[in-house]
Amino acid sequence: IRLTIKTTAPNEIYYIPTSGYVGGTYYHAYDWNVYFDDDDAVYKTRNASTIDHNGIEHTFQEAGDHKIRITPYARPFTAGWGNAFGHKNDNIGNANTAANKQKLISIDAPLTTMAFAPKTSENTSGTNASHMFANMFYGCENLTTGAKIVDTYQLPPTITNLSYFLYETHRSNTNLKEPIDLSGLSGWFSGNESITNLSYFLYQTHWENKDLKDLKDPIDLDPIEDWFRNNQKIENLSNFLHRTYYNNTALETTIDLTPLKYWFRNNQKIENLSYFLYQTNTGNFNLTSTINLTPLEEWFYKNESITDLARFLTGIHDSNNPNITSTIDLTPLKYWFINNNKITNLEYFLHSIHAGNFNLTSAINLTPLEGWFYKNESITNLSYFLSSTHQGNTILTSTINLTPLKY
Repeated sequence: IRLTIKTTAPNEIYYIPTSGYVGGTYYHAYDWNVYFDDDDAVYKTRNASTIDHNGIEHTFQEAGDHKIRITPYARPFTAGWGNAFGHKNDNIGNANTAANKQKLISIDAPLTTMAFAPKTSENTSGTNASHMFANMFYGCENLTTGAKIVDTYQLPPTITNLSYFLYETHRSNTNLKEPIDLSGLSGWFSGNESITNLSYFLYQTHWENKDLKDLKDPIDLDPIEDWFRNNQKIENLSNFLHRTYYNNTALETTIDLTPLKYWFRNNQKIENLSYFLYQTNTGNFNLTSTINLTPLEEWFYKNESITDLARFLTGIHDSNNPNITSTIDLTPLKYWFINNNKITNLEYFLHSIHAGNFNLTSAINLTPLEGWFYKNESITNLSYFLSSTHQGNTILTSTINLTPLKY
């Protein structure tokens, strides 16, 4: 783990954060050599029966930029040696105060899956990899480049839980100009067919990164394109991409969903997609075009297990996308439900999707949905369906046409 921090006065203290949350727990041992650029190596250790949000303290005698390097003391390296590293999503403890978080200005080396993998000694089953990288740089306002995640550790085939992966990793990094880089993760799940839970994956990863302007490289989803190809046990994808770019006021392009094109082709067990894409682009004031759903066209074709689509697309382009001039194209959803007779929950579907898009002149076209419910007798919940869809569209010249819902 390599970092650069900036101090502004002589004899200023920096606290290395030790609030890592891999596996959904703060109880992580560490056994580290810590190298400061103004000092010799310092040996630091903590057992797994304690929690310490104060972190590792060091006083820098001179103001300016300082390099910090953290390595495992033991050789060879063991999986999860860095699990204690990371910030908390609040200001509890010296390491998690706003002032301390603001000292971090650079992540100088890739973060490896080996360093932050679950350890059997800390997760008794050895199967829980939830919360990997969660909150790690939460509130570090002076970071300008997101972390690069590199796979140096193929996940064991016994791991079942990867929920909250990258959860709020860079939330409130208000000066971030380049998002997280996932290019080193290609092939991660190749031999791991036991994973069932990916809920909250990428949830609020880039919340309020107000300097991000485009997504042309990372957060590029290409590296995860092959992830699910051989993994047929995933059941829970709720909140996937939920608020990923919430309040990124400088963003000019939406996320490209093309890498997801083949995701579900061999995965027929997914039941929960609630909140998928929920408010993904809320607060992106400079967007002029809507998200492209074409890559999702074949998603559900062979997947008959999906039951919950609550809040799918809810608020994705709501009142905070005032410059959008055309409605979202629903054509790619045309064949979605044809072979899927188990969906029961469509609550909030399309709710507020274009509320406050003041430059719209025509209403959303529902024609692609015409055949949706034809064979689907299981839907019981459509509350808020189309609720506030065009609220506040003050120059709209025609009302929404409900003819396609006739049958």
